[in-house]
Amino acid sequence: MIDLFPFSGFTVGVLGLGPHGIMTARSLDLSGAEVWAWDDDPDKRDMAEEEGVPLVDLGNCDAREIVSLAIETGIPHDGINDHAVVKAVRDARGEVISDAELLARAQRDAVYLGITGTGDTDFLATLTTHVMEVAGKDVELGGMADKPMLGMHPLGLGGTYIVLMPPEKLDMTVSITFETAIWYGADASLDEAALTAMRNIFHRQTKPRTAIISIDDPVSRDIFDALSKADEQVVVGISCREEVPGGIYLSGSMLVDDIQGKAVPVTDLGSYDSYIEDEQKRAAAFTYAAALSFGIEPRVAMACLQGF
Repeated sequence: MIDLFPFSGFTVGVLGLGPHGIMTARSLDLSGAEVWAWDDDPDKRDMAEEEGVPLVDLGNCDAREIVSLAIETGIPHDGINDHAVVKAVRDARGEVISDAELLARAQRDAVYLGITGTGDTDFLATLTTHVMEVAGKDVELGGMADKPMLGMHPLGLGGTYIVLMPPEKLDMTVSITFETAIWYGADASLDEAALTAMRNIFHRQTKPRTAIISIDDPVSRDIFDALSKADEQVVVGISCREEVPGGIYLSGSMLVDDIQGKAVPVTDLGSYDSYIEDEQKRAAAFTYAAALSFGIEPRVAMACLQGF
């Protein structure tokens, strides 16, 4: 569990008491914060109470007392149709933040690999964590349904947090500059507000930080082109459909590395049971790129992929 020492002695609200909200409340409580936790669902409140979470009806309290309000994803907070508690805290000049923001303020010496976009991001995150661990990196994975961010271990200097960052979390997280940011793609289900939030994953990135971006849909291609033109961070394009000069792509089931302009065949993913599905092959291409961005040698990254 993460020690959220920067919040010790402050009143912090927690809205939403699913697994992530409960973990947030427990971490804050154990770190010395005065926790006011609530959920509109009485069953979730009962579950939280069984975990020892301090409950306060946030709809009937003085919002001016709340310095920070941490909310679960799914709580309306877009500035237009805000949950009543979110609006009250903002009107009282409190901040509304994510559990990722809490993590970042407490773990400033660690580095972060963020994943956003559409597709099986859980598989991508699990595979990337495996490859990084086997290659000798000190990593923790958080942000999946069964892996709350604040339930991870503290890492500090030399450690890397691999975190899933959906749009509704990225728009409440301002303190992370991602060492490597993965944009996994953007399908038609994402509206402009979500896409705007997703772009925050590249916030403040400068070289040698890396942006790894799908180019297999029009929105993602535009993002790739814009960042490549700006030339502020290292930009690596990934495709499952076409060759990518200077990037990484799949030719059939063959993973090809063209980062050095040599189109090196890495491994035939079709030879391994872990990559039978196209989505699994796609994840392997992104994971390989992420491994290289952390200084893992290509042959080592290849061996780690083969061993998954």
